[in-house]
Amino acid sequence: MSDINITKFLLDLEEENLIPDENPCIGYIKLPNGITAKLLSLKTTTEFVICPKCGQIVSKLHDYRRIRVKHYTCGKQPLIISIKKKRFECPDCNLKITESINMVDKNCFISKGVKKSILFSLTQIGSLKSVALEHNVSHTTVYAALNKVSHIREFKGLPPVLSFDEFRANTTDGKYAFMVVNPIGKNIIEILPNRRFNVVFSFFSRFPRKERNRVKFVVIDLWKPYEKVISKLFPNATLVADKFHYQRLVNKSLNEIRKKACAKMDPKIAYQVKKNWRLLNKNYNNIDDKIKRYSYLLKRNATDFEVLNHILSLDKELNLVHSFYQEFLCIISLSDEETQVKMLRNWIEKAKSSDLKELQSNAKTFTAWFNAISSSFKTFEGHKLSNAFIEGMNNKIKVIKRVSFGYRSFLNFRKRILLICT
Repeated sequence: MSDINITKFLLDLEEENLIPDENPCIGYIKLPNGITAKLLSLKTTTEFVICPKCGQIVSKLHDYRRIRVKHYTCGKQPLIISIKKKRFECPDCNLKITESINMVDKNCFISKGVKKSILFSLTQIGSLKSVALEHNVSHTTVYAALNKVSHIREFKGLPPVLSFDEFRANTTDGKYAFMVVNPIGKNIIEILPNRRFNVVFSFFSRFPRKERNRVKFVVIDLWKPYEKVISKLFPNATLVADKFHYQRLVNKSLNEIRKKACAKMDPKIAYQVKKNWRLLNKNYNNIDDKIKRYSYLLKRNATDFEVLNHILSLDKELNLVHSFYQEFLCIISLSDEETQVKMLRNWIEKAKSSDLKELQSNAKTFTAWFNAISSSFKTFEGHKLSNAFIEGMNNKIKVIKRVSFGYRSFLNFRKRILLICT
């Protein structure tokens, strides 16, 4: 392989008619922004072109034109390729014809390879500014590349399980954007500019009734408007409440009672109780009862089990809500659906009859969503039904938004999410 072929291979130059220009073909050049770039001079070996006006072969050379093309960065420095192009003159129609080069579009000075690299970088988490700096191009160039990405998605059909959720977008189209995913296939179906009923309803209305009737389960958080959409558009679907969201309600009640209990304690003891809040939230079966560590609350070496029991002995209400919390964790950890439903019904009745407002509030919510919560105990083809996948996507979206300092345009925000997450 010749030296020029090796150079073209390393720089990903697919042009066959490019050869080194007159010496020196390699050097340095200072760009208008003050950055020193590497310069590679090449010329073409084209012998003729086709006249676009009369269609005949033109070999009469008129003059030369030199263009500079931004190519891949070479190490830490940008690379500029200076190409000496030929301009031919048609003898019949006197038309001046400049030869075309495949590596760069007409009237453009950025190579197609750089544009492909920009599109690849847009599939990675990072700001548009960081992509621009990486490729030695302007922010406008990166923005233009993003605008060329198609915003139209093709839908082949709806999966049997759907998962709904929203995330904070803060774009000109709304504060919250709506996302629907396939939690079993683990892919995003669509992202809508907001979660309003008419927007979500109009999107799913595009699908024929036959497709919508195929949906068997829809997993949501405890947000009422979603229930209305599902009942109208998915007649055969079972509404499933996400386990994380309803478990969080019981967890919140426990933490609220803990704070009330701490307010009645001695400040020093309350501080130690606050430091051990994780023990209260842990499953009782996972509390360590063997390894001893020094406890500032007990003023001696003690196991986590001993520390927890001492904290619970300090307040009756805290002890009561903790027992309710542990019973609830036991219910959702079981694998028998019928047993879970019976135990949950009993738990709700006991919570209603308790003297704690927090537990009564939980019982009221669980009664309203009882069927949806009971459905979360079901499995589909061996998979547990939850919003775990979509919550993971939400965390990734937060990172995309944070590193870019937010997006004003929902369309561009949506494109970045789909480029990165799919």
